[in-house]
Amino acid sequence: MKAIFSSICLLFLVHTLPAQDGWLYWKYKDYDGMALTVPSWVVEAGSWFLPEKQERKLLRKVDKVRFMLF
Repeated sequence: MKAIFSSICLLFLVHTLPAQDGWLYWKYKDYDGMALTVPSWVVEAGSWFLPEKQERKLLRKVDKVRFMLF
């Protein structure tokens, strides 16, 4: 029973964590290569081309996307 409860707690904890920490972008931003930030309005405009309504809603929750090319 403790293992199941621990697994469920861990699942909810991991679910709330972001994909990458914010410091990662700022640490490598000035390295050789390119660092691009795509604003939320571009992501929302891309959601117009998705066929399903649920996919559009999910994509509109994205604030911004950062790319780093080395």
